[in-house]
Amino acid sequence: MKKLYIIGSKGPYSIGGYETFVRCVGDELSQLDYDVYVTSESSPQREGDLDFRFKPVHMFKEEKSISPFKRIMYDLYAAYLTVKGKADIVYMCGYNAAWVLFLPLLFRKKVFINSDGIEWQRPSWGKNIFKRGYLIFNEFLLKAYPVHVISDSTEIASYFEQKYKLTSTYIPYGGDSFSLVDASLEQQVLQKHSLQTNSYYFISVRIVEDNYVDKLIQSFEDSIKTKLVIIGKIPDTTYGEYVRSILHDNVKIIDLTSLDDDYNIIRKNAKANIHSHRFGGTSPNLLEVMYLDIPIISFDTVYSREVLGDNALFYNDPESLIKRIYEFEDLSKEALELMVNNNKNKINDLYNWKTIASKCDEVFKDI
Repeated sequence: MKKLYIIGSKGPYSIGGYETFVRCVGDELSQLDYDVYVTSESSPQREGDLDFRFKPVHMFKEEKSISPFKRIMYDLYAAYLTVKGKADIVYMCGYNAAWVLFLPLLFRKKVFINSDGIEWQRPSWGKNIFKRGYLIFNEFLLKAYPVHVISDSTEIASYFEQKYKLTSTYIPYGGDSFSLVDASLEQQVLQKHSLQTNSYYFISVRIVEDNYVDKLIQSFEDSIKTKLVIIGKIPDTTYGEYVRSILHDNVKIIDLTSLDDDYNIIRKNAKANIHSHRFGGTSPNLLEVMYLDIPIISFDTVYSREVLGDNALFYNDPESLIKRIYEFEDLSKEALELMVNNNKNKINDLYNWKTIASKCDEVFKDI
């Protein structure tokens, strides 16, 4: 049995794309003859929250807030633990701290890294030339280090091929990341949040400027009478304060995470999902919406087009979003069913965690 360490995420008790990845692929790989360890920022007190087949490696004895500098040290310590724990395989989520991989490489570990998106292109990083330079340096290390790169999008794989002549392996994320709660509870949950089935659009998103949440709020202010439900937490930041200042009656903020039972009920009963992610590769959030049979109105990126094909409506700005919503309202029942069925079939055929774990297993054995 090979010992596999998955590092680079916040851990299985946290929220995010990589955190969903480690929960799902960690469990699946644990059934494929791997002894899986996942580093976690959380404290041991969280260990009873969820039941895993893999072993969480708690980095701290108690809950604490992690600053950017501490996060770099967290990644360095995680890399050290792969050596101390005598890992056979090291899988790193993201390249933001790729430099720490010198440690397992010194000890001849097989090292794999999931590149995710092109991080330095995000607007929030671009304002700080030092942070942006740090990310570009770590991206370059994907070529300089003897590591095997995994891309979750064919577009990301093409980017590395064109820029660095770097060949990566395409392995996407899964969308079947959860099981739904009892359907009899749905109306109770909707009533609790003052919602009704098929009466609102929703977006599940981190409220940061990279996701242009302010533009969505403004789109729903006058022209669109249907409510927009934003599932997320407004942060105590300058951007968060700005979002608070432009809220209006057509927008409802619900502070939930993907670990809350109400989360999927609210998503499942919406008219449609508005997907605003513009950076990164394949979005796990988008795949989960496809799995839930929800129609999608997505920001038009090569990443979303790759996943959705023609089975969604696409917008480029607040004005075109309003037009797409009016178009959506006029779609026939048959057209909607065709889109959601085609998306669900993609989850069953390609974007499911059992298939993803099997592909990881193949790559681990081939290298």
